[in-house]
Amino acid sequence: MCWPYFDVQRAAVRDPALQGMFLHDNDNSRAAAQCRQGVPGGGTAPLLAFLNTSGGAWWVDHVAAELASEDAPDAFFFDETDWCACGYSFEKDGCAHISDAFRAADLSAKLPALRGTADTLNAARKWPIFSSKNILAAAWEGLPADARRPCVVPHDAYAAALEGADYGRFYEFWGGMGKDLDAASIRNVMLEGARGVGFLARASADKSAQCPTACDGSPYFPVDLTYALAAFLVARTSPWSYFGVSGGWSSGCWCWHAEYDAAAACGAPLAAAVRTSPYSWTRSYEHCDVAVNTSAGAGTLTPK
Repeated sequence: MCWPYFDVQRAAVRDPALQGMFLHDNDNSRAAAQCRQGVPGGGTAPLLAFLNTSGGAWWVDHVAAELASEDAPDAFFFDETDWCACGYSFEKDGCAHISDAFRAADLSAKLPALRGTADTLNAARKWPIFSSKNILAAAWEGLPADARRPCVVPHDAYAAALEGADYGRFYEFWGGMGKDLDAASIRNVMLEGARGVGFLARASADKSAQCPTACDGSPYFPVDLTYALAAFLVARTSPWSYFGVSGGWSSGCWCWHAEYDAAAACGAPLAAAVRTSPYSWTRSYEHCDVAVNTSAGAGTLTPK
């Protein structure tokens, strides 16, 4: 997404010569209205299109390069990097006629920009964190053929485009998405972890895991904390693995929970997870045994 927060982005938004790289309705027909998304504080900003435009190259040459030149940050977070192909509705942006075929093709055209972003930041010893909703095709093996897929294309081309790059994958909603998608997500983490992809999971807090401080909103897809934490401990294979639970996004939504202490007490994993059914796994740690069942939406950490 193109938000005009950086000077280079504002300049592009205001440059008549660059308007062709922004998304228009009717599968980016230049004769149609430009898609414009609301931004915090008021106003709107156009969305980048990647298919048959110069948007990807511009992004790498200007935005990624600007980020790489920053001294302080060691990592940068990129939100919803495949949302166009994963169910996003453009209607509120004035674009009601974006087809699935265009969404799939536009994501494919975007992949060189994602790789270029990773390479540019890696060269500056920085880590991109890409938020994604998608799942590898192999992660669905063993699940029903009619299980709901989150996107119009599998995650395979996306993962292949980033093969060998150093980056982290962020799951905005870890758990609470239904037994099939939860199970596929666990398997997906294992597959990506074997490729060296970092794993960052954020679970949406249910009532029992709300913080006592003020939070900026109600949680979407609330999930039991122990279940989400057990799924995380079962799935993680990368040494770069992080977990958190929150009801929203402001600082007041994040607090420490006793369940974190129980997870820390488990120590290190002794072996890979064992899949005991299409929806369940177990895993042995130094000081506890972990089990998760996505069909029941339940998980346990049992001290040894």
